[in-house]
Amino acid sequence: MTIFSIAENQNLQQAIQRASTPEHNLVLNNNPIGAMDAMKAQNPNLILFNYDDYPDYWKTAYLFSKYNLNNCKFILLFGRTFLINDSSAAEFLGVDLLPWHTDTRSFVSDLKEKLEHVI
Repeated sequence: MTIFSIAENQNLQQAIQRASTPEHNLVLNNNPIGAMDAMKAQNPNLILFNYDDYPDYWKTAYLFSKYNLNNCKFILLFGRTFLINDSSAAEFLGVDLLPWHTDTRSFVSDLKEKLEHVI
């Protein structure tokens, strides 16, 4: 399974690496616009997108994945800056949400659980 992570926060990237297993092909990217070409080439099974790093680009990345990548799951990671408007938009679009501003162990555990349910 290929996991494509779009995040700039180093602590979050390290937590994502801890949650992934050797069976996962984890691709880390810190450029939401440049990532789209790479996503098309990689055809990931899952995209992890950090809202806090790129609050203006998550909808674009989600819609790109929905219409250009086959059966790709999208999880929006968010911290303390997540806005209620974006929460409502994510819920309307059916985007999975996962908070990462909580305890790191709890986040890693929650992410591992979500990874088990992808394909």
